[in-house]
Amino acid sequence: MWRGWIKNHGATIVGTSYNFSGLSATTNYAYYVKAKDAAGNSTNSSTLNVTTPDTQAPSAPTNLYSSLTQASLTLTWTISTDNVGVTGYDVYRDGVKNQW
Repeated sequence: MWRGWIKNHGATIVGTSYNFSGLSATTNYAYYVKAKDAAGNSTNSSTLNVTTPDTQAPSAPTNLYSSLTQASLTLTWTISTDNVGVTGYDVYRDGVKNQW
């Protein structure tokens, strides 16, 4: 079994399936299978390109506080973390997403 042109663990698989573990979220991988016979003849399957999903939500923003004047409000919070990376925040007022 080959992953991204690297032979996985050097093992020969006798069955017709193999489980890869320890993959990283939102990462592209290219897989193919090489069939071989006792005479040393071999041929490759087509390549299967996959991207692993990101299924972990970011942590909730914490320590929300405001700086308030008569005409404006500034919200500030502690940064969220995520296994892949936080790409932004949506801010809501009275349950409605703010549209800048």
